[in-house]
Amino acid sequence: GVTFRTGAFRARSVVIGTSLLEADGGTLTITSLRTVFSGQRKTLDLPHAKLVNLNVYNDGISFNMSNRQTVPLFRVHNGQVVGAIINAAAARL
Repeated sequence: GVTFRTGAFRARSVVIGTSLLEADGGTLTITSLRTVFSGQRKTLDLPHAKLVNLNVYNDGISFNMSNRQTVPLFRVHNGQVVGAIINAAAARL
């Protein structure tokens, strides 16, 4: 499998202007089958087979999964590059 690691922060939307508060800090790891967030407080496993929609931002990315009610949002340095890598990995399934 292919592995791509990038630093990331898990964030949640808060209605205070246009800024996000970081809920956790950790590492976002992208493999050919899933994306894993290993945080200081929580670990998330996001299988590409259950990916419904991927929202790409300049400095972040969010995952809509078929088995999750909440939408995980991650801050990354280049959302377009990370989104392209996840899209390519999910398309190979």
